[in-house]
Amino acid sequence: MKLDDMNYFVKTVNAKSINKAAKILFMTQPALSRKISAIEQELGFPLLERSQQGIVLTKIGQKVYDDCVKILELYTACNRQWQDMFLQEKKQTTIVRIVALPMICNTVMNQIFCEVSQKYPQIQLLLFEAQLPDILQKTLEAPHTICFSHYNDQTQKEIDTFANEHDMQLKPLFDDEYKFFASFDNPLSGQKGLSIIDLKNYPLATYSINTENATNAQFAAAGLLDVFNIHSKNNIFLSNRYTIMELTASNQSIMITGDIITRHETHRKNVQIIPLVVTDFHLPMTYYIMYANKTTIEETIIADMLCHYYCSLQNI
Repeated sequence: MKLDDMNYFVKTVNAKSINKAAKILFMTQPALSRKISAIEQELGFPLLERSQQGIVLTKIGQKVYDDCVKILELYTACNRQWQDMFLQEKKQTTIVRIVALPMICNTVMNQIFCEVSQKYPQIQLLLFEAQLPDILQKTLEAPHTICFSHYNDQTQKEIDTFANEHDMQLKPLFDDEYKFFASFDNPLSGQKGLSIIDLKNYPLATYSINTENATNAQFAAAGLLDVFNIHSKNNIFLSNRYTIMELTASNQSIMITGDIITRHETHRKNVQIIPLVVTDFHLPMTYYIMYANKTTIEETIIADMLCHYYCSLQNI
């Protein structure tokens, strides 16, 4: 059983569904089913029991799963030690670029920078902001670039195609969704059964690099064009996320942003702003990183750090 096979098996069990695991692994459901069947055939016994409700581990499948998790964790730990040893002997500085959405740049990315500067002084990180319509092109502008963005159901195929065309690997990190937020003191807070129309008279604050000429393309790429058309007379475009949250906390606007990506923010921890329950609005998204298949050790280290840190946000 190869390491890749172990990874397929573990991710399938963790997803509790072959169909869900196939999406995470960017495979078709039949292809992953054949892969799991081939692993079972190689081992000589079934690992999973399949039903309409999903998959369940067999008794021996549970043992194989536990051992695969240990082996993959050991390999990851050893690989990191080998990389660290190599970098300690290497004196040349390597630049790694990260092109990310503004909400990412303005959240917990600073913790990654601090950790890198302490553990890997040979790696110099450069962070660039880009909006959704431009982020893929920005990724191609220089080598050693990691793209950090998100896709939804409508844009996933485009991102997958882009990665294949440019020989890049795509790693999903965590699922999130856009939500409306308001001050704890806002009359809308705590109400149930709100609709988007109920919000139209409230100024809607959001992020845009170009605050004077925010384009429809920016919001269409995020799946938010209809929302911003409803609020077209009351939209407030700002280039600082803290200012947006301050405006919302002081009950001067409502805002729309990712839920999980902002849970660590002070305004949310202190319950100064809370999510609204809007029944006719649901826009899930998946954050991902993307970087070249032919990569350097430095890029791999940064990509692994991003994966480790941001995947943990799902459990906050």
